[in-house]
Amino acid sequence: MDPRLLLPFFFLLGLNTQAQLKRIPADSKIESVTVFLKGAEIKRTGTAQLPIGKSELVLSGISTDIESPSVQVKLEGDLTILSVGVRKNFLQEEKIREEVKQLQNQMEAIDDKLSRQRKQQDVLKQEEAMLVRNQELKSGTIAIKPADLKAALDFQRERLEELYARQLEIDKLLGKLEKEKQGLRNQANEMNSLRNLAVNEIYAVVECRRAAATPITATYLVNKAGWHPSYSIAVKDISSPLDIQFNANLYQSSGEVWKDVKLALSSGNPSQNNQKPELEPWYLRYWTPPQRVLSGRTLSDQLAGRVAGLQLESNELNDVVVVGYGSENKKERAAKPLEITTTYQPTTTKYEIKESYTILNDGKVNTIDVKKSSLPAEYEYYAAPKLEAAAYLTARLVNWQELELMAGEANLFFEGTFLGKSFIDPAASEDTLYLSLGRDANVIVKRTMVKDFSSKRFLGGNKSESKQFELSVRNNKKQSIKILLEDQYPISTMKEIEVEKDGHDGGRLNSETSVVSWNLSIAPSAEEKKSIRFTVKYPKEKRLQLD
Repeated sequence: MDPRLLLPFFFLLGLNTQAQLKRIPADSKIESVTVFLKGAEIKRTGTAQLPIGKSELVLSGISTDIESPSVQVKLEGDLTILSVGVRKNFLQEEKIREEVKQLQNQMEAIDDKLSRQRKQQDVLKQEEAMLVRNQELKSGTIAIKPADLKAALDFQRERLEELYARQLEIDKLLGKLEKEKQGLRNQANEMNSLRNLAVNEIYAVVECRRAAATPITATYLVNKAGWHPSYSIAVKDISSPLDIQFNANLYQSSGEVWKDVKLALSSGNPSQNNQKPELEPWYLRYWTPPQRVLSGRTLSDQLAGRVAGLQLESNELNDVVVVGYGSENKKERAAKPLEITTTYQPTTTKYEIKESYTILNDGKVNTIDVKKSSLPAEYEYYAAPKLEAAAYLTARLVNWQELELMAGEANLFFEGTFLGKSFIDPAASEDTLYLSLGRDANVIVKRTMVKDFSSKRFLGGNKSESKQFELSVRNNKKQSIKILLEDQYPISTMKEIEVEKDGHDGGRLNSETSVVSWNLSIAPSAEEKKSIRFTVKYPKEKRLQLD
């Protein structure tokens, strides 16, 4: 017999064998979720009664946002898992589509009722308008008998009462129908969202050697979820420790509702590339930069001879860098609790929250209090009244590594008042973490010019200006404070400008930057004053800003 004739038979036999697998639906629920910075791992649990032999175990209601390669199914008992996969439940989708169609048909029937009632209401209003117009009885030359007038008025009153009563009934019915229609519309929208998001199912082909009620555990990853840290930093006063509230801002729109689940927050990110980099051989070759063409000429032709004090040849301009010069902005870095368990893994940190949470499938941010810590801090004020007449409170944390902080935004509170926002960046800190806690209006800082010691003289072709500034710090707080006060001497950039440092009242001078620093301790309600004086000699026809 030709073996080729048997191939269709075996193929159909295989299909028939696959089709004969008994489908075992299993009720499961989400027990716990581990949320990563981007993505989340869902853990479902349940039980199923498995018969002897091969069968197909099915978990339905799974989101379409699932990462198929991440699916794992664990079963207990005398059995073997032959295969695991994810597929779309088209029958469930069709069932949902039919239910949505039935809801739409009900809404159309309500629309018909609404239309009929509104038409009937229009008829009643027209009759009402006609009765109102007939209230003016024009008799002309014909005398109207009192009995006829009374009968006409009685009829009009009774009919208007009937019209108003009927219109009131229609208004109530219209409101009831609109409410019923809105309920059907909401139900249809919910069914449509289920059709689009939660119609996947996980299946596992199992060969069971003994029938039993089998516990099921399934885990898988979804993408549309994540969290990011934020902080609330509160300081009661400068003699109290610093309180840091660590918050997690969690969101998810994976297509499933996480109802009463155990949450865990991980600092990991499964979407990152975890493959270690490989260095390739570095081959050197000559490189010719491309020439940018502006209005028919190259960039070097455009710039050659047009930069003051600089001569350029067109073949010498390889790179042009434009740099803006100005004052450098000093960016200051900011630096009932839930029961949690912190697990330190080789590359990530995991926070397990003991309390159960419900996270809806709406993409909204849910703020969860993770932990609250108190640390002793060294508080110090900083002021540079030459730049700004304000004192900024800073906190210095030494053992901050124990907090396992992550980069995030921080809300600042000082003495019960919200000061604003800052940013914590542990990666930019070393042994000590500095946090800027904002201005303190109870520490008053001033910088004034002392006119008695400031003068301007002309010596031949030069001009000599002497300046003295007084720096004052007043402590209006009830506690003593420490403050770092800074000012500066000007630095000459030309030979004809000479700067003499006449005195800085015991301050510490930085020879490279010419910045003068005073570390002061000021008692409550006390004031401390310091001064800085200098003389600048320069050509009299020139001008300098020496304030």
